[in-house]
Amino acid sequence: MGKIVLHQLPFSSPCRAVQITADVLGIEIENKPCELLKGEHLTPEYLKINPHHTIPCLVDSDGFTLNESRAIMSYLVSKYAPNSSLYPQDVKQRALVDQALYFDASTLYPWMGMTVYPSIKWGGAPDKNVIQMVNEKLTLLNDDLGRSPFIAGKQLTIADLAILCTWSSIESIGLWKVDHLANIHAWVKRIKDTGKIKNWDTLVDETSKKYGEWIREKLKLDQ
Repeated sequence: MGKIVLHQLPFSSPCRAVQITADVLGIEIENKPCELLKGEHLTPEYLKINPHHTIPCLVDSDGFTLNESRAIMSYLVSKYAPNSSLYPQDVKQRALVDQALYFDASTLYPWMGMTVYPSIKWGGAPDKNVIQMVNEKLTLLNDDLGRSPFIAGKQLTIADLAILCTWSSIESIGLWKVDHLANIHAWVKRIKDTGKIKNWDTLVDETSKKYGEWIREKLKLDQ
């Protein structure tokens, strides 16, 4: 049996979410950088691994290959820690986790991307209406966290890990109003205080800071 390999870009939010899941579960993975800006995701070698040419992409020790970060996260728990509360067995509890993962995948993370990536690719200032949409989604998240200590209830799950990565990227970019979101800030501290993310400084603080600096440089926000 070989190693578990993750093709990834270190400061990418979805890639960090997978790395954090592995960190919490104590799973050893080999990280293989895939530099999108250098076109490494479009090489024939990588396309054989992942025809969708996205990151992250997991190649398990038996050769099983999977892309889409949230699918990878649930797979890692289901295979390597099936009884973990990170992805609960109870049907209703798992449905709440899935609901939050879909919110991140279809709403929060894409709206963040739609704010910054068009401006990076085609120039111009970020759309104020899109910025406002992210603010509205953050308000929903903040309200949800006023009803329960974690995203999907009373326990930490992979939904928290996924949204934590999106949130830390949003916060590091600095385009949105976030100081008043007390429930979110308390939730971040609550996750950190569990001690379950052993490499918090690297996987949460340092990489999100690098991502924010990269985005701000591309958008010339500090000039």
